[in-house]
Amino acid sequence: MKHWILTIFRLSSRMDKLCVRVDRQIDRLAVNLTLDTTKLINAILILQDRKVRFINFRVLYSRMKAALSPAERALAVRYANGESLLEIALSLGISHSTVARRLRKIVEVCGAVLRDLKFDEKRLLKDYRDIPLIYNTVKEFERCDGHLPEASAFCKSGASTNYFDGITL
Repeated sequence: MKHWILTIFRLSSRMDKLCVRVDRQIDRLAVNLTLDTTKLINAILILQDRKVRFINFRVLYSRMKAALSPAERALAVRYANGESLLEIALSLGISHSTVARRLRKIVEVCGAVLRDLKFDEKRLLKDYRDIPLIYNTVKEFERCDGHLPEASAFCKSGASTNYFDGITL
């Protein structure tokens, strides 16, 4: 669950932009009079489904954020964005073991929030597997577990930003 929590913290700021992109894509499709109506409706439904999932992702972040103190939120965001335990510890003037203990508590609290909302790893995977940005960020966190600067570089590189994969007309 830790990798999903980190992904939610890392990508939450992008969800509004993704919703706007989906709306623009739908607008472009809706005015295209040359497309078969059935294909057009199916494409719009797929896009609307993704938009709902982006909104749900943002709600998950909001609920987790509400369960944490401002200091805990800041720590989670810094870690999710690739700062090491040592970097965070040095900037806060505390030991890296204290940072690790606080992060474990944050993951426990956020995990409980997600479970209360009926979002376990299986459901998150089912809902977000087909959205490359989200799925690949989770996979990169798993691959780089313990080496978050590598995962951060992956996300900053803009890898896998085609949000509309699989939508064909």
